[in-house]
Amino acid sequence: MPSFRIRTALIAEMLGFCLLAGLANAQNVSSTINGLVVDNTGAVVPTAHVTITNQGTGVKIETVTNSQGEFSMTGLPSGTYEVSVVKEGFDRFTERDIFVGPTVVRSVNASLTVGSITTAVTVEASAAQVQTTTSTVSNYVAQQQIQELPLNGRNYQSLSALMPGVLNMNVGQSSAQGTGGFGTSNLMSINGMGTSGTLYELDGVWNMNTGNMTQTTITPNPDSIQEVRTLQNNIGPKYTLMGASIVLVQTRSGSSEFHGALWEYLRNDDFDARNFFSPRVLPLKQNIFGGTLGGPFFIPKLYGKGKSKTFFFFSYSGVNKHIASTVFGATPTQDMRNGIFNTKIVDPVSGQPFPQNSAGQYVIPTNRLNQNSLTYLNAMALLPNYNSGGFNNYLNANPEILTQHDIQIKGDHSIGEKFHLMGEYFDLRQDDNLPNQTFLPNPFTNQTQTYFTRSKLAEAQATWIISPQMVNQISAGVNAYTVSLALDGLVYKNQVPNFQSALPYSGFLSDRLPRVDFSGGWSSLGVVQSLPLTHASDLEDTLTDDWSWVKGKHTIEAGMNIVFSTKRQNIFSQSNGAWLFSGKFTGDPIADYLLGMSASFNQTNGERRPYIHGAMMTPYFQDTFRVTKGLTLNYGLRIM
Repeated sequence: MPSFRIRTALIAEMLGFCLLAGLANAQNVSSTINGLVVDNTGAVVPTAHVTITNQGTGVKIETVTNSQGEFSMTGLPSGTYEVSVVKEGFDRFTERDIFVGPTVVRSVNASLTVGSITTAVTVEASAAQVQTTTSTVSNYVAQQQIQELPLNGRNYQSLSALMPGVLNMNVGQSSAQGTGGFGTSNLMSINGMGTSGTLYELDGVWNMNTGNMTQTTITPNPDSIQEVRTLQNNIGPKYTLMGASIVLVQTRSGSSEFHGALWEYLRNDDFDARNFFSPRVLPLKQNIFGGTLGGPFFIPKLYGKGKSKTFFFFSYSGVNKHIASTVFGATPTQDMRNGIFNTKIVDPVSGQPFPQNSAGQYVIPTNRLNQNSLTYLNAMALLPNYNSGGFNNYLNANPEILTQHDIQIKGDHSIGEKFHLMGEYFDLRQDDNLPNQTFLPNPFTNQTQTYFTRSKLAEAQATWIISPQMVNQISAGVNAYTVSLALDGLVYKNQVPNFQSALPYSGFLSDRLPRVDFSGGWSSLGVVQSLPLTHASDLEDTLTDDWSWVKGKHTIEAGMNIVFSTKRQNIFSQSNGAWLFSGKFTGDPIADYLLGMSASFNQTNGERRPYIHGAMMTPYFQDTFRVTKGLTLNYGLRIM
């Protein structure tokens, strides 16, 4: 798979900026840095001044150690930090490059040496650190792995095999992984729970299609992702809102320097050989392209770069795919439509075989053919176009054509050193045009499907450092998964001239063409019960508040999630009627059909479209109690 990628540093002056805010669906996934400060004899150092600096943005947060020499700062955005400890009569201690991902607690234990503040002791943080403060079992994939490892389809879930206890359910398939939208399902099975047993969050926002719990609303492109973390076992009350396991996707933020990238990933049928069953090389064109740009926001002469405390990140990804497709099916020949069969068929009236012609074929008299059935068959079932497939005599080799646009805008702003705002907005627009009606065993080109996905996710978050020992964080956001399943071509009865269908009920969507199924592997006709589907949506609005307080040896956290859910979707009923022809009467299902003799029929009295609303309020409490230097207890409660 050829892949071409261009990266470039982008330096530009930005002329406008919008800090986004939206109501409401988020669960805070902020990080924590804590630690213990001692002198070179092992005695604790109280009232030491601790400065925590985000190395990307330069934003500083200050706190002091308590009487036990401990400090803890929660509510930190994911990123890389520097921790500096200062105490009169001791050398300055500094530890750099401390990366904290979502929900991670990193411990910085400083040992101060007697000396002068002007003398500094600087250490580099370990790239990998065992988390000893909490008992949560988690694994993660970092930014460099996500961006640099080859991903066929550019879906971050393909990297799930890098995490212990996580299985990629689509591994081994040669086709590219989906880029999002209705046609893409989750790939990750965690701890053997299957793909529906996991809650996905994007920057702390509920990121699921709750109709089936197997699809995500937004699939961010890998270049916009900072870290993917899975919470697998011993999850604390703060994150046990829903799901046996949780996947946290953290996206990148802007920093004090401009950084950007441009990319293009290409696959093309010019590099491919012909499929054995296809008369030509099947079309395959895949272009995934886009770019990112992040940095400080400033307006020349009005809002200077050196004074900026506002940062932005923008990401765009576009997809254009022509995906090879070979759909086979069985359709009646012209002889069969004329009532001529090569195999024996029985006249249900006499119980004897129908008469044979001079070629030994069995013939249904013309006056016995049901003209309404014949009209429907000739309109819906196209004549054979493929001679090498045996029973499967119809081939649809038209490609699937997919176009997609994804946008992310994210802004961070600090008001002083104690108040931080973050807002972001994601928008996915995808049109997936399929060569046939895939929901029905039907290869014919006179019916095609299109999946229209129009999904959005937004968040507004505020972090207030009330005191060096107390932090409060409130988040609001929205997750809107919206899809329409269009059926083009022959859909309604009035599109087939001279066709009549008298049904017991005439409820909503009973004007669709009826569904007809055959035994023996023949292709079905008509319209499946789930099509067309206009504007099916899942909406989750949640307001979350998280409060933390460092009190002695305790780090107390408490909060609440308020979730409002709305589901809008057809209930999927066969209000247009469905017939089955099994060969029960003549020994051949097509002959039964031409005589108008079905084995079964069913119809619902109408299609319904419910609007389902739900709400839940789930408070929680948890405490991290540092009993000794080597023993920490985690306990808590969430009320569901």
